[in-house]
Amino acid sequence: MSEVVAALRARELSATEAVTRALQRLDVEGRRLNAVVSLLQDRALERARRADARPEGAERLPLLGVPFGAKDIIAVAGAPTTWGLPGYADRVLDQDAAVVTALERAGAICVAKLATDELAGALAAETTDQSLTGPCRNPFDLEMTAGSSSGGPAAAVAAGILPFAIGTETIGSILEPASYCGITGLRPSHRAVPTAGVMPVAPSLDRVGPLAESTAVADRVFGCLAGAGPVAPVARIGVPADWAAEVDPAVAAAFRAALASGGAELVEVVLPPWPTAEAAWLVLVEETVQAHRVLLRDAVPSFFRERDNRAHGAAYLALGDGAARDARKLVPLVVGWFAACFADVDALAYPTTPTGAPPVDAVQAAWIAPHRASWLRSAGALAGLPGVTVPAGVDGRGLPCGLCLVGPHGHERGLLAAADAMHAGTVPTRNRAVTSRILDDEGRRA
Repeated sequence: MSEVVAALRARELSATEAVTRALQRLDVEGRRLNAVVSLLQDRALERARRADARPEGAERLPLLGVPFGAKDIIAVAGAPTTWGLPGYADRVLDQDAAVVTALERAGAICVAKLATDELAGALAAETTDQSLTGPCRNPFDLEMTAGSSSGGPAAAVAAGILPFAIGTETIGSILEPASYCGITGLRPSHRAVPTAGVMPVAPSLDRVGPLAESTAVADRVFGCLAGAGPVAPVARIGVPADWAAEVDPAVAAAFRAALASGGAELVEVVLPPWPTAEAAWLVLVEETVQAHRVLLRDAVPSFFRERDNRAHGAAYLALGDGAARDARKLVPLVVGWFAACFADVDALAYPTTPTGAPPVDAVQAAWIAPHRASWLRSAGALAGLPGVTVPAGVDGRGLPCGLCLVGPHGHERGLLAAADAMHAGTVPTRNRAVTSRILDDEGRRA
């Protein structure tokens, strides 16, 4: 369990102290990582003072006084909710998203809105520099990206500033940045966590979940969002027969070692040839158009930071509402394949990403082409299944890489427990030293 969470529960640290420290570090380190959109100082400190007053029943609140951040497509009342867009930089909403309400009822305190790509990356810009705050930097190496559209939450957690943050995923945007940043990421089952008050990308695929410094913290947060369900055992794990294709050799070695450390029986599985990545993307395109038709049609160029996003929006509109008609025919096949697999194994495993993080100025297409085993990521998105990534080791450049488990609907807690046994506990210690350099680099990086 997080040192901050444990200290708060033991009353060795006050909520006001925890929140103040988080705000101060976010204002310095977080901003230099381009991870912070806005700080919620007045709101957060008021809630911290209330937590320190120990209202009746406070001892039963599982996250009392714990600071967290929310990806900036998640509404927080009275704070800007920009969706990563310059055109919405000053937009303030008047109601909290359901996840923020649930976490604050559990005692947690939202201290910041955290960076995201424009429209949560839905428009497939060619570079990682498509956020209102600039490219979000990886705490392990400041020249590398923190990941896709939940990069702000991942960077803030990986830097040791926050015990957890809330991100969203449509096709990988919790799992990928968590892997790149050497932390735990949980993609819940579809509809396990409410999405009210969260910008839609593709509602049939969208999830809301935690990026956390440990599986224990992720489990506690998930319990506050979805209720404490059973911990289903994971004794047999399916591994794709050709999982190592296109994977960095160091990542492959780390994945093998992490799998072996978990103690589960490993079973080889053969992945179908179905184009699930393309199918999931077409579903995203069609549903993004349905959700944001007016914005994509009418926005002026200055509304976006990334020069290509307006053109991409126009291309989406041109595809029309039937873009995913044929793609959706794959969904029952994918659901049936997973059902057959889970009759024999308790989970499926693959390297979360084939390498560590790419450079912030890289052309994304050169890095995000799916490796063979990532079929499970897009197929899991289409089937609405949960996934968990934990640090497995480092790639050939010394950057974090992850191991991902996918399981049956509703098996989040079992996946977290199994992943914890495979977690490479030494990996996250490197990033704290790297981020501390930010304090000495003021003249080199703004």
